[in-house]
Amino acid sequence: MGITLREYQQDLLDKTTNAFKQGYRRVLVESPCGSGKTILLTKMADMAQQNGKTVWFILPRQEIMEQTFETFERCGVPLNTVHIGMIITMANHLTELPKPDLIIYDECHISVSNTYNKISNTFPDAFIVGATASPCRTDNRPLGDLYETIVHGV
Repeated sequence: MGITLREYQQDLLDKTTNAFKQGYRRVLVESPCGSGKTILLTKMADMAQQNGKTVWFILPRQEIMEQTFETFERCGVPLNTVHIGMIITMANHLTELPKPDLIIYDECHISVSNTYNKISNTFPDAFIVGATASPCRTDNRPLGDLYETIVHGV
């Protein structure tokens, strides 16, 4: 079936790809609620998988994980080398899964916790994409400690 992105989603994909080409390894993608971040991230995971890469798609909540599995299924994207899981589960099983080439953090505004740091620090060579509608934290902790650059959506 494949994934067809909307123009603004393709723009975000292009900006993210360009950031990697410029040498950034950890990119924060900001796009508003309802803009199709899950579709965009699914496309990124599929592209990496098609290039022989292993992807960890990490989520903070059960309902978001269910939505993500449904998106992969609806788009016909197999889970051959894509591993979707909850943050705590992935952090507790670091050695049981293949080493990731790409780590995707959905709802990444919470990705500065110790659990996220454990994963990021365990795989320092992995590329990281974090997606959020709100790249600000209520506790004012900076996301710049994990992400090197930000690409903005619509």
